[in-house]
Amino acid sequence: MKSKRSNLARHSSASQAARSSVVVLALVLAVAALIGVAIYHFRSAPGPASESAQAEAGAADELDAARVNAEMLTQQVTTPRSAVTVRKPFQPKRADGSADNPAGGPGGTGADATATPEAQQAVARLSQLDVSHPLTAKQAAAVKQDLQQLVGQGPNALPAIQEFLKQNRDLSLDEMRGSSPVGYASVRAGMFDALRQIGGPGAQGILSDTLRSTGDPAEVGLLARHLEDLAPGQYREEAVQAARETLAQVAEGKMKADVGPLFQVLQTYGDSSVIADIQKSLPNWEHYGLMTLAGLPEGQGVPALIENIQQSTAVGGSKSIFALQMLAQVAPQ
Repeated sequence: MKSKRSNLARHSSASQAARSSVVVLALVLAVAALIGVAIYHFRSAPGPASESAQAEAGAADELDAARVNAEMLTQQVTTPRSAVTVRKPFQPKRADGSADNPAGGPGGTGADATATPEAQQAVARLSQLDVSHPLTAKQAAAVKQDLQQLVGQGPNALPAIQEFLKQNRDLSLDEMRGSSPVGYASVRAGMFDALRQIGGPGAQGILSDTLRSTGDPAEVGLLARHLEDLAPGQYREEAVQAARETLAQVAEGKMKADVGPLFQVLQTYGDSSVIADIQKSLPNWEHYGLMTLAGLPEGQGVPALIENIQQSTAVGGSKSIFALQMLAQVAPQ
């Protein structure tokens, strides 16, 4: 009888011990779960460092978006280029600044000037390129040869080049070139470079005349660089004015184009006088405008950049992230 009672006591103790172990295990698991949840929330909660990282990531995303948009704009042209948008009629100027330079004879650049037969033939071949299919390797080599022939003719090629540019016609070479690149985006771009290589007052005059006429942002940027190479500082005001007028034309919806080259001209050749133009452009081209303000020489655009940040912050906007990044980039300078 006593043995039976002892067995029952031992069985009861074992059962209680088992129940106690289960309870303890359940408590341990519950505590572990709570700790895991706490750690998860702690790590996912945005502290000061992660907020800063998120801001930097947001600014980087905006910059990447700006670059992608610019690339998309430059790729929007799906048909071969055949004409150029103009701001003003092409009108050659005399050396004294008045119109219609009458310098005649070979090498002249006025209305009465005549080019050598070789230059006229080279320009005729370039203007009659077949744009219905990509250039073959042989055709691409012929284009290069014609452009080099113009350079070789020197000043005697200027009247022929000028006559072609006055027509505001063009032919795309980037869409046509296929596997044999010519080295220029268009026939006009090739002639611009031929003028740069020829050099001299006559070539500078034609480039300047074209700069005052064209409404193509890429051409404005290209012509400004060539003129700066030939005559440093002499044509900067003309380049800035051309960029202003072309930017206004694009803003009015008269044409669609990537305006990046125009902002580059304003930044490279402008001064504090272009700040108002850049600020006016911000609603349409915020990223280009802010980058240009940050890039103006001697920090001239920094006060306007800070003003943009303050205005954006005052209205609770998030657009100041990109402006802050631009400001941070110029701060060490």
